[in-house]
Amino acid sequence: MGPGDRLLVFLTGLFLIFLAIVIALTAGRALNLLPVDAWLFGLYAYGGWKAWVIAALVLLAGLRLAYLALPRKKAEHLLVQNSELGEVSVALTAIENLVQRTAGQVEGVKDVRSKVNAQAEGVSINLNAWVGSDVNVPDLAVRLQETVRQRLQQVVGLKAIAVKVAVKDIGGEPRLKVR
Repeated sequence: MGPGDRLLVFLTGLFLIFLAIVIALTAGRALNLLPVDAWLFGLYAYGGWKAWVIAALVLLAGLRLAYLALPRKKAEHLLVQNSELGEVSVALTAIENLVQRTAGQVEGVKDVRSKVNAQAEGVSINLNAWVGSDVNVPDLAVRLQETVRQRLQQVVGLKAIAVKVAVKDIGGEPRLKVR
């Protein structure tokens, strides 16, 4: 959801909260608004509790919309390792960046995108690669797997359980996603 949408949802939530307060004040006869009183008169005729229920439901809907509009921090996934001196935390995004840079330095690779998944035994890596037209793809895939596995062990001390390589294009230009 973009910032404009968030603002619109937040303002709608505030409006519903205001409306719930008006309905509650009118139901409690603390506020005397003739058009609203006329609308609520049918609710009063059958008991004032219905107006209070409507006010509560509108208030809950407004609070929920306002809450949904607030931006949230994305939870950062960390891999934690214990050493003699304490614990070491490494963010998955940092590992993904390391894998991407390492794989991008392999000769024949034009571009690469990586996704790292943490598991109990280590990490599994998915690589999407765009390669040149003058490379042997099976050899390049093996070199990519070995290079990434060794670099991950050397820099972070993590074991790569699996390094899956998917060649997305041979000889073409990668299509970049706009984020």
